[in-house]
Amino acid sequence: MSLRINQNIGALNVHRNLMNTDNAMSKSVNRLSSGFRINGGADDPAGLVISEYLRAQVDGLGQAIANSNDAINLIKTAEGALAEVNNLLKSMRTLAVHASNTGVNSAEALAADQADIQSAIASLNRIASTTMFGDKRLLDGTSGITGTSTNGLITVTGGTAMTKAGTYSVDITAVATRASVTSSARQVQQITAGAAADNSKNTITGADFGQLQFAGDAVGGSTYNIRIYANETVQDVVDRINGDAFLSQKITAGLDAAGKLTFTTNTLNATDGSLTVQAINGQGASGTAAIVEAFTGVTAASAMTSAAVTASGSSRLAKAETLTITDVTNGNRSTSVSLQAGDSLDTVVRKINSAVIAAGVRVQASLEENAKIVFTNTAYGSAANARVTITSSITEAASTANLGIGFVDELHVASGGGGVGNYAAAIGGTDVAGTINGEDCTGVGQILTGNSGNANTAGLQLRAAVNFTGTAVASVTVNQGSLTFQVGANAGQLISQSLTSVAADQLGTTATGLVTGARSVADIDITTLDGAQDAIKILDAAIQQISTQRAQLGAFQRNVLESNINSLGIAKENLQASESSIRDADMAAEMVQFTRHNIMMQAGTAMLAQANQLPQQLLSLLR
Repeated sequence: MSLRINQNIGALNVHRNLMNTDNAMSKSVNRLSSGFRINGGADDPAGLVISEYLRAQVDGLGQAIANSNDAINLIKTAEGALAEVNNLLKSMRTLAVHASNTGVNSAEALAADQADIQSAIASLNRIASTTMFGDKRLLDGTSGITGTSTNGLITVTGGTAMTKAGTYSVDITAVATRASVTSSARQVQQITAGAAADNSKNTITGADFGQLQFAGDAVGGSTYNIRIYANETVQDVVDRINGDAFLSQKITAGLDAAGKLTFTTNTLNATDGSLTVQAINGQGASGTAAIVEAFTGVTAASAMTSAAVTASGSSRLAKAETLTITDVTNGNRSTSVSLQAGDSLDTVVRKINSAVIAAGVRVQASLEENAKIVFTNTAYGSAANARVTITSSITEAASTANLGIGFVDELHVASGGGGVGNYAAAIGGTDVAGTINGEDCTGVGQILTGNSGNANTAGLQLRAAVNFTGTAVASVTVNQGSLTFQVGANAGQLISQSLTSVAADQLGTTATGLVTGARSVADIDITTLDGAQDAIKILDAAIQQISTQRAQLGAFQRNVLESNINSLGIAKENLQASESSIRDADMAAEMVQFTRHNIMMQAGTAMLAQANQLPQQLLSLLR
């Protein structure tokens, strides 16, 4: 036994061992509660590095499996749409075979077959433009070709498998324009009073009042009086007219730049004199017509009559009518617009634009200077590619009091259209023209497409939104931009798949031995024998084209994506097992250690108590 009291070496030794046991106990509790052998870098630095890398790989493989499943769903979406395209092409081929039997077919039968062909072509174009996965369009050509341009007004919009990557110069020889038709100016009736009022109070006194009397067709064909009371200003009169329940529906009062009173009809009307106003006697000695005239500038001797002035956006239709607007070259999409008597011109424009946007009809309305309504085709190009027709249900001749089309006229917003009712001849739309890399192209609206057979630019599509012509107006760099999928956990583990356009003008372009001008499904005309025979050849090429793409997509799905999911699943399982062996705790072994540390903790605590009591025995020496 130590005979020193300043240093209890035994207690210090026990304390040190107890602290070591406590640390070990804490680690055991941490491991048992978390299930991990490695909870921090100090537990196993090398093991932590390896396990974190394995964890990242496992997470990456999980996401790669999800990516592959998403890719499969995308491919299924595209393949399903392609199956319907195949059905349409086979139906069209049957029609072409029937049309080739010219020995028995009448002109009417051929026309009916051609109508079915045109309907199917419209369906093909619809599938091409509307097949989507999320917000990604699959079959409009954008999933096959990508590119950049040095001119922001010229963009790469698509291509085919024949398009080659490279940098190409673009020459524009004609720009695309949109057809439009413009109505004549519209008028309302207005009266401007005489000498400008100074907006001071009138000289009517007491309970006296004068009157302004309105008459004419503009106010319903009868007379209507507005009283002018003592101490009122001209602005008070304006406010009372505009607040009157009846009169405010017919006219609007105001003050012009010179301070003169004005009275303007709310409804479109080009008939002079349809509104009159006159100062008349009211009540009392100070409510005379003369005093009213002096105050307002409205004559008392005779009524002032209206004259036509330019209408505004707030001017209203005099009669109701219903417009039928049809997009002839876009699947005959159509919409009806119900216009009510009393609708303002601004409301008319909004109603038309809301309806055509909802229906997908390619036209827009606008209100220009002098209240002229302008219909503009939103599609660029010639009448063959962009034509919208508008008819009205109105039962009277066109006038500036209504929309101005008339009950027997059909307004064509296209080249050669217009010139009916109150509308001038249309400004026709034109197609873009030019070359890419010096190779011939075909323009449809703003789309410039490399002709089939071009060495480098076959099928390459550019949108040329330029408003000028010239050589080398842009340089485009084209990439064969297939869809790219990340199918592994690491960088560079990518696969790609191209989806070509199924628009009618992109199908059947590989057909040979043609004798007519048809070069794609879009050009098919089976009303002649040669046309029907060429249609069979083009459709055979188109069916082969779509069938080949479907086979490619099927092989890509089965041999690449589904196989990849299987192999990634096995790899993920094995990596998880490896990560678990490094990082996860062996719960049985940890329980053994926990039990040992628990016993040692209890023993150490007891021994520390005993060691702390040993110096107390030295007190017996001091008695």
